[in-house]
Amino acid sequence: MWPAWCFSYSYLFSRRHSLTLSTSDSIGAYRISGLQPGTYNLRVAQPGFAVKFYADLTVTVNRLLILDVVLAVSTAQEVITVSANPSLLETTISSSGETILPQQIEQMPINGRNYLDLMQLVPGVTINRQADEGTDAATPILGERGGNAVFLLDGMPNSDAVDGGPAAPFDQDSILEFQVLTSGYSAEFGHGSGGVVNVVSKGGTSHWHGLLSAFHRNSVFDSSDVSGTRAPFLLRWDPSANVGGPILRDRVFFFGSVERIHESRQLNFVFPPNTPGFLQTREETFDQHNQSFETRTFLKLDEQLGRHRVTEQMNLINGHVTNFLPLSEAVNLPSTRTDSDSRYLMLGFHDTATLGKLSGPWLLSAYAQYRGEPFAERPAHPEASPATTLFNMFSGFTTGGLFGDLGQVKFGAGFTPLLIQPQYSSTGAHLDKIVQRHEIKFGWDFQHAHVDGVESANLLNQLFATTPDFRQFGPVNSGVYVLTAVAGPTPQDDRIRLRNNYQGLFVQDDWKIATTLTLNLGVRWDYD
Repeated sequence: MWPAWCFSYSYLFSRRHSLTLSTSDSIGAYRISGLQPGTYNLRVAQPGFAVKFYADLTVTVNRLLILDVVLAVSTAQEVITVSANPSLLETTISSSGETILPQQIEQMPINGRNYLDLMQLVPGVTINRQADEGTDAATPILGERGGNAVFLLDGMPNSDAVDGGPAAPFDQDSILEFQVLTSGYSAEFGHGSGGVVNVVSKGGTSHWHGLLSAFHRNSVFDSSDVSGTRAPFLLRWDPSANVGGPILRDRVFFFGSVERIHESRQLNFVFPPNTPGFLQTREETFDQHNQSFETRTFLKLDEQLGRHRVTEQMNLINGHVTNFLPLSEAVNLPSTRTDSDSRYLMLGFHDTATLGKLSGPWLLSAYAQYRGEPFAERPAHPEASPATTLFNMFSGFTTGGLFGDLGQVKFGAGFTPLLIQPQYSSTGAHLDKIVQRHEIKFGWDFQHAHVDGVESANLLNQLFATTPDFRQFGPVNSGVYVLTAVAGPTPQDDRIRLRNNYQGLFVQDDWKIATTLTLNLGVRWDYD
């Protein structure tokens, strides 16, 4: 930050629960580093000059806020209060994107209480409702596959290194704000070729505060857009609570949240045309409601220890889903549905410290993190068929066609249970310093991925039979079939054992050539 006048004065920077004292250097430049996102007041004072007070300055994630301060000469004890509205256009960076602010997260209605749905407010981001959630086509950023985006939580990784996309979900009420960078971002962001989603969680403040909320959806309030039909059954209960405040005044702060989700949904399934009535009757017993159960817990402890701000946090999510059918397989019969169980555990430690002189300190940001994310999937109705069967339906033996003249239907989920147990250990450190007109930043990131599990073995069956034979003899003894087993030669070959080390090094220099011109330079090396 470069003030209009060059002389030395001191600054008192106040947050809701802390005070920070900073002094400008010999040319009047100042920088207050390592601030958490939030609302601040700034008091500028120098003997012989009127005090200037800036109220309600909003500092968002990954943002450089510039204030050029001019003090008026005054011999009296005079205070000038300014309602500051700094420009939202950041002229010192080359990246493009958008920051989703706390007001938007709290006030905008989100159908499924997933804060990442607000990404559609960012230019260049598309939410594709016709694609399965978590797939590459679900949330492309400037045309780049969604799975290639980088997800961060409080500066620590939160990306699914196995399938791509975000790893752990979060209670919406535990998220303070998040930034989406779509292109041109600096060298400090790596480990992906898509956009960057930088999430900041809430923390405790100097006053105790709490929130109780309940989100409810019920199909009795819905109407159908198909004449003569009722809206599919839907019942969702989503209560949540959080609390935060000081444990030790101006030193230790606590925040915690918990959320419980239970949703029962009738899948809007319609049998494909020409599906035989006897097969529909057989499948109707498997056409049960898709149910989701999920518990989300988030705990965070902040400590102000001298010039160190230390954070410990834990995020734990347990989920159970029954009778799930991906959108991409919506025409498959109910017996193809699956059950799954998942758990996301994240333990994180983060230290932000200012080192050296207050007028020109080094800013250190270091973290260490552990994540465990086991996932299991199995057929919801294994009794339906020993194999995933593609039934080519023939009206008779003399149709002359290779495939069924009555069409095809798929039923059964013929795969053995899938088990994946990913574990990630991550650490890193970044250093930042202002040297005259240069802001120099460099750092290192490391992640060790340890994934064990058992791959599912698939039985795929192409069945060619007449509908009368299928009705009489069932899926195993009717017609001609081609059975394909997709699995390793031995059970040992189905075991998953992935070990990977990721290393990332970067250095960048934001060179302020002139008051209105900044050159952003950087280089990054990733080895994965």
